[in-house]
Amino acid sequence: MRALMTVTLLAVGSGGCVTAGRVERQSLTAGTPVMYAAPPDTVLAAARRILASRELELMVDSRPDSLTRLIVGGRPYGLFDHGEWIRFVIGAAAGDTSYVRIVWRTGNLLQWGDPDRAPSILRGLDAHLDARAVLVPGTRVRVGARGTNITGELRGWRGDSLVLGVGSAEKTTLPLGELARVSAQRGYTTHPREFGVAGGVIGLLVGLATTSKTPSDGPWDDMDRYARTMGSSAIGMLAGALLGSQIRTPVWSDVPLK
Repeated sequence: MRALMTVTLLAVGSGGCVTAGRVERQSLTAGTPVMYAAPPDTVLAAARRILASRELELMVDSRPDSLTRLIVGGRPYGLFDHGEWIRFVIGAAAGDTSYVRIVWRTGNLLQWGDPDRAPSILRGLDAHLDARAVLVPGTRVRVGARGTNITGELRGWRGDSLVLGVGSAEKTTLPLGELARVSAQRGYTTHPREFGVAGGVIGLLVGLATTSKTPSDGPWDDMDRYARTMGSSAIGMLAGALLGSQIRTPVWSDVPLK
C-alpha cells in the first residue's frame, strides 16, 4: 500500500511538470508587453544576466521571426524542488525601442497559490538598464521629489527632466537631478496564499470556539468535533484565497538614476 501511494504521488507530480518545450510553445502574445527605449540586443543581454543571476540554465534560444528573439531559462522539476521556468520574448518596435513579454511558470502545475512573478523579473531587468531606457512615455511612475511622493504617467523627457501628467492637473516638469527616487510600475500582484493562510487560521479558531461548547459523550463525538473544526478551517482558507486573488497590489521597480 505504501509503495502504491508513493508511485501515485510521483505520477501526479510528474504529470504536472513543466518543460522548456511547453513554455516555448506558449503563444508569443502571452504576458503583458513592456516597452524599453533600447535596441533588442541590449534588452536581450540584460535578460541573459537575469537568468544567470537566478541560476537558471539557458534551455532555448531561438528566432521565431526576423524581428523577434525568444529565450527560455529553467531549472527542471526535482524531488525537493518544483523548479522554475522563465521565457523572454523580445521584439523590435518603432524606432530604436523594444518590447518584452515575460512568462514565468513554476515547475509543478499543481502548486497552489503561487503569484505571477513576471513583475519581479521586470524589476531585475530594469536594474540592468539605464533610466532613459526604462522610463518611456506612457509608463506609470512614482517619484520622490520635494519631500513627497508624486504618482503619475510619464509624458516624456525635456532635457534631463521628466514630464509627468498627474491626474487632471497640468504637466509637471521634474529635473532628474532633484529626484531622490524614481519607480516604474510593473503590473500587479495578488495575495491568494497569504489571505488563504489567514482565512484558514481564522476558520480554525472559529471552529475551535464553536465546537468547544458542544458536550462530548464519546470518541464519535470527538471525531465529529474534529471534522467540523477542520471544515471550518477549510472554508476559511478557501474564502481567504478567493478574496486574496481579487486584491491587486501594484509592483514598483526602482529605476537607477545614474
